[in-house]
Amino acid sequence: MINRTFTKCLNVTLSKHFAFIEYSGNLTTSKKHQLAEKLAAAIKERQGGTFKTSDLVATLDSSYFTRKLKDVTFTEKGSIIRAQAEKWTADVPAENTFIVELDS
Repeated sequence: MINRTFTKCLNVTLSKHFAFIEYSGNLTTSKKHQLAEKLAAAIKERQGGTFKTSDLVATLDSSYFTRKLKDVTFTEKGSIIRAQAEKWTADVPAENTFIVELDS
């Protein structure tokens, strides 16, 4: 059961999957590389296969696939995860969603 809040996170769309990646500080190039590595590890752990870190960094740089969010609260109801921030809400399937915490 998920009940968590991220002060800052990136919301990333990857094909049929959604990722919410917690971060702190500024999004420098090296920070994006670290976040991409964490996301790649989360995908590999759950689904196997690999994503190239360089491809994920390019995705994190894309305003089309990635948005910055603040104060996002996650709750899980059955097979749906609700991500909610000020003036923004998304209900996404839990099986297609990756929530990557800062300390993971």
